[in-house]
Amino acid sequence: STEGNNTITVTATDKAANQQQTAVTVVRDTTTPVASISAPTDGSFTNQTSATVEGTFTEANLSAITVNGVAATVSGNTFSASVPLNIEGENTLAVNISDLAGNSATSQVSVTRDTTNPVATVTAPTDGTFTNQTTMTVTGQITEANLEQVAVNGVTATLTGNEFSATVPLNNEGANNISVVATDKAGNSGSTQISVSRDTTSPVVTINSPVAGAYTNSSSIAVSGQFTETNIGSIAINGVTATLTGNTFVATIPLSGEGNVTLTATATDLANNTGTDELTIVRDTTNPVITINTPAEGSFTNATSTTVTGEVTESHLASVEVNGVTATVSGNTFTASVPLNTEGENTLTVLAADLAGNSSSQTRMVRRDTTPPAISNVAPANSTWHQTSSLTI
Repeated sequence: STEGNNTITVTATDKAANQQQTAVTVVRDTTTPVASISAPTDGSFTNQTSATVEGTFTEANLSAITVNGVAATVSGNTFSASVPLNIEGENTLAVNISDLAGNSATSQVSVTRDTTNPVATVTAPTDGTFTNQTTMTVTGQITEANLEQVAVNGVTATLTGNEFSATVPLNNEGANNISVVATDKAGNSGSTQISVSRDTTSPVVTINSPVAGAYTNSSSIAVSGQFTETNIGSIAINGVTATLTGNTFVATIPLSGEGNVTLTATATDLANNTGTDELTIVRDTTNPVITINTPAEGSFTNATSTTVTGEVTESHLASVEVNGVTATVSGNTFTASVPLNTEGENTLTVLAADLAGNSSSQTRMVRRDTTPPAISNVAPANSTWHQTSSLTI
């Protein structure tokens, strides 16, 4: 009835009063052994196919310790056993301890075997993106049931469900490699990489044609020029997308209204940097208005030339000619001395042209007459005598 050693004495006596005694010692042990698992911890993860289970026990009369049926190595009050993890996912590790009296106890932990690498996908930015910023926010998704953390170029990402986000510096002008590394609780990792180019330099764009201050009477104009930019995206002139060839551009721009027209070329690179060039041209679709003052229409002259004078209403006058002779222009008046080559009717044509190429003309007819009148059949006859004080010729 005593816990521990108990001595049992057996005495045998026969009818002749002879006796014989013998004694045996029996250990009474009703205490259940205690086994404590120190490693692995309950709920831990591993990417290995076996686990070393370690711990301590309290039992003076130890018989055996097994872990999932595998006999443990015992040293003092510690034990250790390497056991297979047969299942991908949760594995139960049961430590069974028994003593010499047949008392036993079981303790267990759960370990999850995970040998699958996480899969990382970057949703933004796309590979090959350009930016003019010095940082970039990287977002994406991770396929992993037991995700531990995600790092982007060493920066720990914020996790929301299976989505991640991290803002990382772009240290290089030009290509920057961005690496996303996802690690699960079992120590498996998966990674993906993209490249983002940082471009903080604005394009340089120059309009070569037309020149500033040019005149036109057209409803559209071809604008051409050149640009300096490695990562050009587009060039637009007054909102019209230009055609790019090498480092040159050309676009046909509609013109409306009369007077000054500003042409603005805007170059935008793939990083959204912009550069501009602009100039002003003049649109003039109005013909000059000519008024001839002299000579009068149908007038006569016996001279071999005549001076033509008049006025021109035109803001952008380029020239005035009379029968091909360049007129002298002062303000809005003109004068030109032109030959009258024909005896009789001579047509004088005044042609006025402006800087936009508009022109108009006016004509005058002048008669050149250099022949004196002829007198004949005069009566009375020459050298005749008369008594009257008057004569009828």
